[in-house]
Amino acid sequence: MFFLKEISKDENVLEVYDNLELYNQSEYELYFKHLEAGNQRLVTLDLTNLKVINAMTLGRIVCLRQRLLQEERTMRIKGCNDNVYKTLKFLKSDRVISLEK
Repeated sequence: MFFLKEISKDENVLEVYDNLELYNQSEYELYFKHLEAGNQRLVTLDLTNLKVINAMTLGRIVCLRQRLLQEERTMRIKGCNDNVYKTLKFLKSDRVISLEK
């Protein structure tokens, strides 16, 4: 499940409640297309409610980041629990995406 919030004219936050493989391609694409269509310079993925992260979820995050970069926009991840944070750090995701616990 997702919940999309517009924080300001500069930031959208997408709260992620489950790993993204639980959703078919068209469902998650709908949310990501909405994020891409926005004018906000910063897209924040709030993973507070995500207990673990898997390869498909990581892949979808990377795809979103690439799309945003093409539009000269940025992305950050916040609200990671210890497991998710350690996984993202191990994969060196913090080198290309701002990562906050």
